[in-house]
Amino acid sequence: MSSLLDLRDRISAHRLRTESKHLPPELRDEVVRVFATSKMSRPAFAKIVDVSISSISNWSKASADAIPQFQKVQIIENQLPERLTVYGPGGIRIEGLDLANLAGNSKKA
Repeated sequence: MSSLLDLRDRISAHRLRTESKHLPPELRDEVVRVFATSKMSRPAFAKIVDVSISSISNWSKASADAIPQFQKVQIIENQLPERLTVYGPGGIRIEGLDLANLAGNSKKA
């Protein structure tokens, strides 16, 4: 949460300094990057960082690098919970998987 608040503070500081709501490309890219990894809904994220939902949507579409990808994970034997929750690209969330179903789903991707 602190990175969200830091981002919000930097956005506010920029707006005060420039008296403009328009953010520079590097700050827009950071908004998109932090949103993509936040696991938050777009409206909740937008409210916290004080940026419009439509701006986040537009910036996300404009940034090909902002498209989140599945990440490789390492499973450590005897340290796996009975059920897993997988967070994927675009905010998809798959709950209640066991290892066998997870392995089966990952082969389909």
